[in-house]
Amino acid sequence: MSTNAARSSSSMVEFRGVSKWFGTNKILSDVSLTVSTNEVVVLIGPSGSGKTTLLRCINFLEDYQEGDVIVAGSVVGYARRPDGSRVNRSAQEISSSRAEIGFVFQSFNLFPHMSVLRNVTVAPIRVKGMKPKEAEEDARRLLARVGLEDKADAYPVNLSGGQQQRVAIARALAMKPKLMLFDEVTSALDPELVDEVLAVMQQLARDGMTMIVVTHEMQFAYDVAHRVIFMDRGIIVEQGPPATVFASPESERLRTFLRRHNQNWTKNS
Repeated sequence: MSTNAARSSSSMVEFRGVSKWFGTNKILSDVSLTVSTNEVVVLIGPSGSGKTTLLRCINFLEDYQEGDVIVAGSVVGYARRPDGSRVNRSAQEISSSRAEIGFVFQSFNLFPHMSVLRNVTVAPIRVKGMKPKEAEEDARRLLARVGLEDKADAYPVNLSGGQQQRVAIARALAMKPKLMLFDEVTSALDPELVDEVLAVMQQLARDGMTMIVVTHEMQFAYDVAHRVIFMDRGIIVEQGPPATVFASPESERLRTFLRRHNQNWTKNS
């Protein structure tokens, strides 16, 4: 069972009939999805199923050709004219909306020439206009939260992969986001470093952070998610509480996927 905070009834993210092409290749096909405030949703599925593209549409790192993506009540990337046609939002509007969404990537994307502390403080100071002293105090608190309070003056090259990923999480949290997106954040890590990153994410879930997570860590999905969504070929094939999705999959596509992961979910908890 999930250990995270109770969900709010309000919606944080909505996909309304969203389709996305790369050239002639349809990556997302008429996806409709609602994520509630404080909900933890985990996306699973084979590589190429559209999971990462779905995440990237939420903060408009990828555009989309049909439908609407709505975050905290505002359409992402576009506005609707009275006749229903779309007009691109300004770069400033898009940047402002992105500042409300934390995104942690598979690659750590830390600035190698900056200390850990500077990596965490640079965006709040430059983007949100936070005073340096306030940003530093907040950064030190966040580094303590991810177990790296003693690494503030270190540089990324001196950190393990797990430590770098935890700095990346602290950096995203420093912007005080309404929503956190995680894209395969443990896939580039050595196996012994995975648990330290997942523990931080699990604590965020307990604290009530709204999270959408793409992962192949099935046990994490089972333990932490309010809802698991299985995607394949650009569509949502199946979704529901993790105990139901993993123990009693309805579709052969999901059963095949779980067999490949060699998992028996009937007794896991």
